[in-house]
Amino acid sequence: MQRYLQTATNLAKETAEATTELQKQLQKVLKTVTNFATNFAKENKEAKSFVDALNIEEIASIYEQQNALVQAALVVAPDIKDLESIAHLCKALRKPQDKLIKQLLDSIGAAAKEYQLSKNKDWKELNLKEQLDQLKALQQQLSGNHDEEEPGLLHETEYFYKQAHWLTSRFPDGVYTDVEGLCKVVTQKEIEAKDWSLSPGRYVGVDTTTDDDFDYEERLNEIHIELEGLNEEAFNLANQIQNTIKEII
Repeated sequence: MQRYLQTATNLAKETAEATTELQKQLQKVLKTVTNFATNFAKENKEAKSFVDALNIEEIASIYEQQNALVQAALVVAPDIKDLESIAHLCKALRKPQDKLIKQLLDSIGAAAKEYQLSKNKDWKELNLKEQLDQLKALQQQLSGNHDEEEPGLLHETEYFYKQAHWLTSRFPDGVYTDVEGLCKVVTQKEIEAKDWSLSPGRYVGVDTTTDDDFDYEERLNEIHIELEGLNEEAFNLANQIQNTIKEII
């Protein structure tokens, strides 16, 4: 239990450091691109939409959430109550932060394509690729990489808090005790009464409680995305097979 609490505490501090760096990089990218877009729009009136796209309403709220997480991590201790607050902040920040960064990257990509900025001297001198790569690296450090099954610091901090919470909720005194649906110490007489069965379910019983911390909506959404991906792969594979058969015939 103490090991989980300490691990969650260490991860919370790492998360705060990475969040601070990400915020700095995000502000740097936004300032650089906004300044360019503003000047570019003075000569290209149609480019005003580029400036508008960079004026993201949610950014102030994201900064507030980031700052709240960083401040909480500065004083966090390996205590279940302290870590509960950190875990909630991590979970609340992950999706909006990723959405914001995606929106920013999409806006930059769309403008670069529409206005052929790769041919613009001032745009080239920004050396924006290096800045964006740093931003993406920090985002991946925090949010992970689903393709590589890397969970990221935000998820890991929340995960180890949940493990500690799971233990403290079932063993509040930090010592073993029988828990319905989980574990039970039985005597040989009790086993004999069950025809010497060693099936745990005959003694432990069934846990009828639900996990309030489990995000069922998020998991269903993940399953939906996975199914869409599998359907697309199946469709592409079927086309490949069909084309191969046509070539053979």
